[in-house]
Amino acid sequence: MATTSLGFTTRIARSHQALCEASDVRAEAYGHHVPTMGAPLVQPDAIDLQAGTTVLVCRDKASGEVAGTARIQRNQSVPLQIERSVDVPTQTLDRGGCEVSEALGI
Repeated sequence: MATTSLGFTTRIARSHQALCEASDVRAEAYGHHVPTMGAPLVQPDAIDLQAGTTVLVCRDKASGEVAGTARIQRNQSVPLQIERSVDVPTQTLDRGGCEVSEALGI
């Protein structure tokens, strides 16, 4: 079996500083496409801090810079963002679910 060393690491954001770094990438990525979307995303939001959410930070090994982020939200305590946007079939409401959103550095 072949192995490859990747140029980045991925870790759970366990500190406020790591959450802020993830937020910076999110703000840059979304603000690149729609400038008015960037500013509100500079700080960690309520979803980042709620139970059932895990924020991952992808860091470039060579520079140490944050290259991307992903947020995994489970619907254990509150509905997912998608569940607030569409009509979810009633037979699926009792099942656990999750939603993943990501942003890559520009």
